[in-house]
Amino acid sequence: SDHFGKVFVLDDCLQLTEKDAPHYNEMLAHVPVMEYLARRSNDDDLKEPMTVLVVGGGDGYVVSELLKYPQIGSIDHVELDEEVINVSKKYLPWGDAWKDERVNLVIGDGAAFVKEQAEEGRSYHVIVQDA
Repeated sequence: SDHFGKVFVLDDCLQLTEKDAPHYNEMLAHVPVMEYLARRSNDDDLKEPMTVLVVGGGDGYVVSELLKYPQIGSIDHVELDEEVINVSKKYLPWGDAWKDERVNLVIGDGAAFVKEQAEEGRSYHVIVQDA
C-alpha cells in the first residue's frame, strides 16, 4: 500500500502493516522489559542474563525489539504457524530477527510449550503473549 507499506493479511484478517506495526509491537516488547529492569535496578539478579518467552508474534517484530536489550541472554519464540515465519522472513524488514543466536524458534503450540517448560521447572524473567 502506498500509505501503509507492506500489509500482512492472514486468513482474510489484517495482521499488521509496516506503518502501524511499531505502535503495537514496541509496547508489547519494551514495557515489560523496562518494568522488569526498573524493579531490579539495585538487584544482583541483573548480573544474570534475562530469559524471555514470546508466544505468538510470528511476524518477528516483538523479537526484533527485544534483541535491542543487551541484558537479554535468550529468547524462546513459540509460533504455531511456520508459514507466518517464512513470509515474515521473506517480506518484512525485521524478518532477520531469528538469525540472532539468542533466539530459539520453536514451531508449535504455545500452551503446550509453556506447560512443558513449567513441568521441567523452567521459568522466564519476561513473558510476552502476542497472539
